[in-house]
Amino acid sequence: MDERFRKLVQYERVSKKAYDLAKRELRAARSSCQHEWIEAKYNPVVREEYTIPGDALGTMGEDHRGTWHVHRSEKPRWSRTCAICGKVEYTERSDEQITRTPRF
Repeated sequence: MDERFRKLVQYERVSKKAYDLAKRELRAARSSCQHEWIEAKYNPVVREEYTIPGDALGTMGEDHRGTWHVHRSEKPRWSRTCAICGKVEYTERSDEQITRTPRF
């Protein structure tokens, strides 16, 4: 193997070990963090609308497939971030709250 490639392979191994070590240390630090959550933000998962093209003209037959339009969809989701360690959590669950106020 060429010396240049040997050095690159060695650098890759060392970098991967350093990355794995940093990842383990961060996970350990986050698990012992006394999280202070910033207010939750609403950030839904949005899938924009698109059209699936059908079969080309002139290919009519028993199995012909026309164009199909898929509408935009929005799935509710909230996230919160720890002010200390930066950990981000996501949830799609929510509690319904109904409030009644008198009308005069």
